[in-house]
Amino acid sequence: PQPNAEPYSSIEFFCIVVFTLEYLMRICSCCAGPGLLHFLVAPMNVVDLAAILPWYISKFIGSAIKGLSVLRVLRLTRVLRIFKMGRNFQGLILLLHTFKRSAAALLMLVFFVGLSLIVFATLIFHAESGTWDAHRKQYLRADGQQTPFESIPSSMWWCIVTMTTVGYGDHYPITWPGKLVAILTMFCGLLVLSLPITIIGANFDELYRDMRKKEVEEKARKKSELMHKRLEHSHSDPTSSNHISSFMAACQVTAVRNGLAAKFARKAGASSTSSTDAAPVAGELPAHVVPTDANQKERVLRAVHELILQSHTNLMDDVEKVLEKHERELRLQIKALLATHSKGINQQTPLESMEHIIKCRLPTG
Repeated sequence: PQPNAEPYSSIEFFCIVVFTLEYLMRICSCCAGPGLLHFLVAPMNVVDLAAILPWYISKFIGSAIKGLSVLRVLRLTRVLRIFKMGRNFQGLILLLHTFKRSAAALLMLVFFVGLSLIVFATLIFHAESGTWDAHRKQYLRADGQQTPFESIPSSMWWCIVTMTTVGYGDHYPITWPGKLVAILTMFCGLLVLSLPITIIGANFDELYRDMRKKEVEEKARKKSELMHKRLEHSHSDPTSSNHISSFMAACQVTAVRNGLAAKFARKAGASSTSSTDAAPVAGELPAHVVPTDANQKERVLRAVHELILQSHTNLMDDVEKVLEKHERELRLQIKALLATHSKGINQQTPLESMEHIIKCRLPTG
């Protein structure tokens, strides 16, 4: 557009004002940080100054200074500041880490593409170059038109467009050998580009999963810290302490209802079954008692922990007994099955003989 065309001039004026205010505010605050000299010589700050300075020069001095258009070009460098957003943009950081991890795959991709360009550009040049016209000093096709494949370097443009399956259609072969080379170029492009890109995609997926895992762990850590803070606050707040005590008692009642506390009480209090009003199991509180101090809370937690351990022990004992029973039954079934097809299979094995001797020598009682 023209220099003073609307609405571009108004938009430019607004942007210059915003950038100028930002630059001046950063100058005023740089003394508390790196200092004025370091601020002025920083590359990105030089870019910021070069982005706004041409507008003021053209506004107050006009066309008296030649070469002002060179300074205007420097305004385009303002676009580079968009990369400063990368420090807070997780997607861009993830993409950069992916490229860093996939450096070997990218080098392999560049090597394969470069090798394919040389090979297929040479083939398509010899297939579609046509005949050389000494008068016009160029290659001509059979219909007299100039061929687009004038040299191997110029044919590389067609190769890269064909290998990436873009297909602009500005250059295309018309002879059968050229079409055959084009088919080979298409298939080779699919294979050459797909293999390294698959590695890059796998690295991106792995890094993305790691990032999501870290986010979940960070949320869990913050939640845990918040719970610890609430617990510390509850120790100093009697009201909160009573609520936690009531919660502990409710947990104990639930455990008793599930039958875990009853089984533990029968085994632990077998020696004191004469009275129904006997003292409760060590570490266990009656369901109707609500603990009110730290010691009682600790007893409740210890009782629940003992109930869980006891139930786990009972479960392991039951599982072991079931496994032994099934093992004996399976051994007898296999022995009975083989007895129908072999002779002497009913004889005791050395292991069974040893078990029988041990059982006989053990005292009965």
